[in-house]
Amino acid sequence: MKFLIICIAIFLNAYTINELLNKVKTIEDTKLDEIFVKNIKENKKEINSALYPKINIFTSYEHFTIPTSIIPLPPTEVNPKEALPFSQNVLKLGFNISFPIFVKEVYENKKKMDYLIKSAKITSKINLLKREVLLINLISKLNYQYRLKSALLKKQDSIKKTIKSIEVGVKNGVIAEFKLIRLKDSLNSLDIEIENLLINIDNTKSEIYKLTKVYLNKEIEINSFLPKKRDFFASKSPKREYFSIKTRHKSKKIKTLSNYKFECKRI
Repeated sequence: MKFLIICIAIFLNAYTINELLNKVKTIEDTKLDEIFVKNIKENKKEINSALYPKINIFTSYEHFTIPTSIIPLPPTEVNPKEALPFSQNVLKLGFNISFPIFVKEVYENKKKMDYLIKSAKITSKINLLKREVLLINLISKLNYQYRLKSALLKKQDSIKKTIKSIEVGVKNGVIAEFKLIRLKDSLNSLDIEIENLLINIDNTKSEIYKLTKVYLNKEIEINSFLPKKRDFFASKSPKREYFSIKTRHKSKKIKTLSNYKFECKRI
């Protein structure tokens, strides 16, 4: 059932402008930009790890045909009262710790990586915006081409009907034949124009497919993507309310001043 619904949606080309813009974020070029940013972040982590001490653990195993001293000592340090450790199988286990002393270069590289990360993020956003703007332009272009195609087909149908009626008049000798020839020339020119338009429509579809991996077969409404007039004015309502409160307050102030009367008496 779900598969059937998906097939019907694809067949009907039920895509909105927002869905197509989201498709742009999933194409290979956009993913490559994201991978580039991730790689720079990983390089920064490696630089940060250079500031911390490193602990290395090592182990080794050796086998000798004859018993061998595990700890080689010169004859001057040999104590005759203590037995020397001899063995044919020698197992060694240990660790070492290292930490950086001169860290100035590390901090400089860290700052460079911070700048590179910011630059890569900005570049990635700019590239995404360019692709989104290009997609909107292409959809607008495709919508115009579809409407132009519809208008030209109506014009073509009208000319064909006119030609049929004029052919009757030419046969009856009521209408001059050159008018029929002109209309047929206009129809041929219109046919060529329609063919060129169909080629341009296919080219536009191919460009949109590169950005979205979607092949469009009809117009896409862009008006739903734009802010509505009422939403735009709704954002200004707080200022209007503040202005109305302020004017109301002023009017009250004027009324209170008008209640006072001043009298002057001569003494």
